[in-house]
Amino acid sequence: MAFNKFAFGAIAMIIFATIYNIAAIILPTWSANKTVN
Repeated sequence: MAFNKFAFGAIAMIIFATIYNIAAIILPTWSANKTVN
């Protein structure tokens, strides 16, 4: 049970970090494109 909670926490943090990094890369570009268009 403890291992499952630890694994879930680790996976959740990895997913959160991935989404955060993708957002950090895409959002500025999307904002720039929307401003230009």
